[in-house]
Amino acid sequence: MNNIMKYQREALLGVFLAAISIPFVCLFPKEKQNDLWAILLVVIASDYIGFGIMDGRMKQKLIEIVLCTGFVVLSVLGLWYSTWFLVIGYIAHGIWDYIHDHRMVMTKIKRWYPPFCMIYDWLIGTWLLYTVIQ
Repeated sequence: MNNIMKYQREALLGVFLAAISIPFVCLFPKEKQNDLWAILLVVIASDYIGFGIMDGRMKQKLIEIVLCTGFVVLSVLGLWYSTWFLVIGYIAHGIWDYIHDHRMVMTKIKRWYPPFCMIYDWLIGTWLLYTVIQ
């Protein structure tokens, strides 16, 4: 419960930005929406490369580059094959945020970023799941 209260503002920011992102993307034609979600996933994942570079340690840079590459692959698969890959990408990126927040990966990151991004990712992933199963 302590962590929930500790990250209340970050969680609200994640909810707020997801509440803006979803209607914004829905303004575009259906066939273009996955393009936007895929691009956004790549941008979000690449933030961690920036954190790895700022951290300065080669091991942290490599970890972040490898994982970002995985999210790029999921984004491309989401465009070429199925939205399910975008669902997996956003949910998995939320898990990656969780792992950073709980210091299972030691890249130095602003403490507010992982909880905010985790909430955002999981809300977008849930939205995409909804669009796939409807």
